[in-house]
Amino acid sequence: MVGIPNDNGNESVVAAVILAPGVTLNEDELREHCYDKVTRYKVPRRIVAMDELPRTMLGKTLRRAVKEKIVEEQLLDR
Repeated sequence: MVGIPNDNGNESVVAAVILAPGVTLNEDELREHCYDKVTRYKVPRRIVAMDELPRTMLGKTLRRAVKEKIVEEQLLDR
């Protein structure tokens, strides 16, 4: 999960997920799953499917790169 700047100057929580082969993203079902696992205010408002998450040589996710990729895609969608 990363914070993405929104129109009112704050940040919105966006979850980046990798889907298993042959699976389609159903945001409503995924959000319902999140509601069962975490507090309601922690559930991401937006969920983005990615082919892969950028990682370091040690295997840690590069959140900054994920954030940049999502922001870039947002700009292309406008």
